[in-house]
Amino acid sequence: TAAYFITQRLLRTSEVSLALGVDSRQAVDAMLAAAGADGGKVDVNPPQDLPFMFSRSFEDLDGHVWEPLYFDMSKMPQG
Repeated sequence: TAAYFITQRLLRTSEVSLALGVDSRQAVDAMLAAAGADGGKVDVNPPQDLPFMFSRSFEDLDGHVWEPLYFDMSKMPQG
């Protein structure tokens, strides 16, 4: 029924989504490892692995989604 699908969709939303810039790809992975070790859900969204950007996401115990990301400005497309 429509009510079931609406309920399921609401259960998969996040109250807050936060992006954090970090200094390296390793810092992204370290933050995800720490979040997972403390009970968070890691890679709740597909990782982004582009030549100039790397990001992963995790959900904390309150349901907030965090996305640490690293930008390599030397590899940004020039346009």
